Amino acid sequence: MNPKLIAKIVRTKFASTTRIRARRQIVNEAGLTLKSVEAAGAEAAKPVKVPSMLGVDEDMRDWSLLMILEHNALANAAITRTMKSLGEGEVFESTVNPKTDFMPGVDPGREQVALFEASVESHLQALDALGNLRKTESLKHPVFGELNAHGWNCVFGFHLMLHRKQAEVIVRILKQGE
Repeated sequence: MNPKLIAKIVRTKFASTTRIRARRQIVNEAGLTLKSVEAAGAEAAKPVKVPSMLGVDEDMRDWSLLMILEHNALANAAITRTMKSLGEGEVFESTVNPKTDFMPGVDPGREQVALFEASVESHLQALDALGNLRKTESLKHPVFGELNAHGWNCVFGFHLMLHRKQAEVIVRILKQGE
């Protein structure tokens, strides 16, 4: 499918998503991701190659569940900073490189669970402290284009959903190997 069309569809979805629904998605997706990590137990550190998946780049396909948590915690912090800055009236130019700045280490430990949980909680606290997110300036997302603070809040849950699906595939593959 055409990347510009996908970006337009996603922006339309974000525009029709309420703040409450976006918040619920974040809480739900984070919880489901953590359930996948729990279901894998000690194998959460084992990298597993998943088939091609929407939103999972080729260099992300051979990750462990703990690598997903680390990646999400890094991306979550950047998304939260962006949403918060826009929500507070700050406009800035992003210097983030999405292809390199959010890559996990080769062997992350169980501490990633707490770091992931803290990144989600930090986002929710920032969200709750901000006013109207729809009336802010926008900043370009590398895939979806120009997004206001509301759009960046929606990206948070959408990104969690993409990697939650990856996590569930990893758990299924791990369980098949038992």
